Amino acid sequence: MPETTSSAPSDMPPADTSAPRETFLTSFDGTQLKLYSYGNPKRRPMVLVNGIGATRAAWKYVIERFSADYHIITWDYRGLFDSGSAPNIESYRMADHAEDLATILKAGSHQAPVLIGWSMGVQVVLEFHRNYGDLPHAFVALNGAPGHMLNKAFEHPIKRKVIDGLLKAGAYATESVGFLASKLKGKEPVIGGLFSMIGKLGALSPDADAELMKDLMREWLCHDMRIIAAILSDLADHDPSDLLPSVSTPTLVLGGSDDPFTTQELVDRTADGIRGAIRHVVPQATHFGLFEYPVQVNNTIENFLNGLKTSAVS
Repeated sequence: MPETTSSAPSDMPPADTSAPRETFLTSFDGTQLKLYSYGNPKRRPMVLVNGIGATRAAWKYVIERFSADYHIITWDYRGLFDSGSAPNIESYRMADHAEDLATILKAGSHQAPVLIGWSMGVQVVLEFHRNYGDLPHAFVALNGAPGHMLNKAFEHPIKRKVIDGLLKAGAYATESVGFLASKLKGKEPVIGGLFSMIGKLGALSPDADAELMKDLMREWLCHDMRIIAAILSDLADHDPSDLLPSVSTPTLVLGGSDDPFTTQELVDRTADGIRGAIRHVVPQATHFGLFEYPVQVNNTIENFLNGLKTSAVS
């Protein structure tokens, strides 16, 4: 179906997706979180739970599409971008990110939110369901699934050896690594080469928003690799599959046919595990369908949410 647009409600101006409201929040263990919000605070909250290392820019097309009808909230994960570091290196687990999400919802008195998790964000939302499963209005699992995703993506022995080596190197990285990465950030040939390599590996569709992807790559180079390694290590070990049968939240499992991380097998396993879940696979989309095929992704999310409204009325 063609993309539709929603007019802004009369009690607010059209959404300006380039200028979010920015606040800081102290999380459950004292970590300072940087929050961003868009749209009308009187509308239903839609919380965007990011992939590892991605900025709010990854949600550009979702924010543009839904900020007129929802109060959109997202945040920088602990230790990344403008959020503060956790108390210790062991405090970057999926359970810690899930408690951050719970803190954000409680602090804002956000009732019955729509939770959209992308990639790692799906793991965070599922872990959130462990203690707060009665809170969400709806859950969209976008290019993510339980079941040791990194192990599935890197199951070949050579790939496994490479990723294990990178995680170990990251765990012992020094500040000099971050300094070197920050210097590479502004080197466009480096960014262009990385972008080309990802495309040649089949991990990115030619239809992707190239500038948006390159912006995300520039920001990625400035992370503390020790924190990235800590998050990735827990992500590799984290498997909330045991939670699937208990998830009663209306759920959309949304994948891409060419996603090397969240494969069709993982999409099906997740949808089969959650009672009543709807599944949809975007043809030719990879792990980055958010900015490869944003119209298709947004239409699918909108149809799912509209279906919940219809069911409530009937």
